[in-house]
Amino acid sequence: MSEIIVQGHKIDTKEIFDIKDIEHDKKMFLNRHAGFVIYLIDKKPLSLYEHIPYESYPREISEIKEKWRKLQKQVEEKWQADKTDLPVFKL
Repeated sequence: MSEIIVQGHKIDTKEIFDIKDIEHDKKMFLNRHAGFVIYLIDKKPLSLYEHIPYESYPREISEIKEKWRKLQKQVEEKWQADKTDLPVFKL
């Protein structure tokens, strides 16, 4: 069992089944949030993000998004290192 703490949330890396950008399913109004969603087995997804003010300049948006991408990458690397393949059965 490998646990990590991300933004104050304790997470067992063995329970993670996917990690996606917070705006992965948006088609409009992009660049209003920076962060990511951690999808957990048998639990609600954990959304970790920061609201980006509407009046932000492109450079500010880029800087905010970059710091969240770095954090997401660190979490993904730890998850991949601890990941074990679980057999999946379905009809």
